[in-house]
Amino acid sequence: MPRTIQQMLSESLSKLDRVKDRLEAVDTSATEFRVVSSSNLVGSFLCGRLTTFERGGFQVVIADDPDAKNLSLSAIEPPEKGGVPHQFATGMLYFCIFQNHVAIVQSASLKAGSFEQHLAWLLRDKTSILNVLQGVALSDEPQPATRERIKKSHVKSVMVGRPLMNESVIVPANETQAKAQTKFKGDARPRD
Repeated sequence: MPRTIQQMLSESLSKLDRVKDRLEAVDTSATEFRVVSSSNLVGSFLCGRLTTFERGGFQVVIADDPDAKNLSLSAIEPPEKGGVPHQFATGMLYFCIFQNHVAIVQSASLKAGSFEQHLAWLLRDKTSILNVLQGVALSDEPQPATRERIKKSHVKSVMVGRPLMNESVIVPANETQAKAQTKFKGDARPRD
């Protein structure tokens, strides 16, 4: 029976429970790294954070002086706290996995493709859960059965908080008009 991505990643993270064991160098000089920096089980969901950082990388800062003609740039080095060196995180991606379903919140600097590459590296290269011919590909295309269920279901109602349109019923002034008329006008008042 095939295992789910959740089972495989959970197994991988339990085998590689120390960060140093699952730290992936993403450059040839081994100064930039990608790592599942946090993971935990929330109910039936495996949730976590993929983080990238550069060892010894400085952070560029800009002077915030509105009265200046030009704003100066400088760089600050990462701090050390309690004898443990800290690094500036250059990217973060949050994930939540249930069986073979993956939800991610990506950042401008860390996208789904990097998550796929890191999963493949963890599952194939670090733990041999996958063989050398297998990889990981996340797809945002729903399954055909799911697509059919979406097509068959129709929106029954939408609740916005208050009506989008104001309804006015105009009662006929005389007996010659057969029935009352209804007019709708958009409601542009600001929301509370």
